[in-house]
Amino acid sequence: MDPEVRRLLTAHCRIDHDEDDSYLTMLYHAARDYLGGAGIQESDSEKYHLAAFSLVLEWFDGGVTGNLTIGLRSLINQLKHEAVSNQTDPAF
Repeated sequence: MDPEVRRLLTAHCRIDHDEDDSYLTMLYHAARDYLGGAGIQESDSEKYHLAAFSLVLEWFDGGVTGNLTIGLRSLINQLKHEAVSNQTDPAF
């Protein structure tokens, strides 16, 4: 994982040690796969990173339950809508 992404992820999760780095890396890759499976291409946008980091935090804190917060579900839906709009809009 890119060092800057790792720094931002650990700040988002409020983790100040490196004992869980390999687990966080695995969760981050799983979050990217999850978003990709939802039709959202990986990007450097703040919104994409917020969604990926929020997935990691939910999974890190509570385990992979399949239950996402309303705010995270809304963010993912917005990213999906943008992905579809970008595919159908000839301006892109």
